[in-house]
Amino acid sequence: MLSRARPVEEVWRDPGLVLSQICGYPYATRLKRTVRLVGTPVYAAEGCEGPLYSSAVVKRRGEAGRRLSDLSGRVAFNAVDSLSGYVALRAWMRGRGADPAAAEWIETGSHRASLGAVASGDCDFAAVDAVCWVLAGRHEPAAAALDVLAWTERRPGLPFITARTRSDAETTLIRDAITA
Repeated sequence: MLSRARPVEEVWRDPGLVLSQICGYPYATRLKRTVRLVGTPVYAAEGCEGPLYSSAVVKRRGEAGRRLSDLSGRVAFNAVDSLSGYVALRAWMRGRGADPAAAEWIETGSHRASLGAVASGDCDFAAVDAVCWVLAGRHEPAAAALDVLAWTERRPGLPFITARTRSDAETTLIRDAITA
């Protein structure tokens, strides 16, 4: 049963879990040995290539003076364990000589809220994964007020997982169903 009422960590660790998608960072750092990997989707979206994806670093449209060297303002992020919204952005900043510690980091709780914080002027920048950015362009009015400043480096995409208790045969059936 689809549930949004339970904490995601609890859902991911549930021995009855059939299928979920998880951020790559908690998967790699906490759950890789607790769940079974079903597979990684391949998206046809800008910023994606095969099973890899990147994050769109966004700013307000028409904001004068916003460029890579300005990444010391207020940065919206969804969660500290988000590969696309926090970890990749900090690494991307360091790779361009910007000190993440010089920025004011504001946790929003979701990519959608991060986009809204930048669009409203509460924050200057945010990073959202490529698929969220495409979906925001279709369904989130705040995205119309934003431009992509740059893309982070590509990283492994968001994997599908199932419970560790699933057999090889069950995992294969789930993978085949997704593929079909």
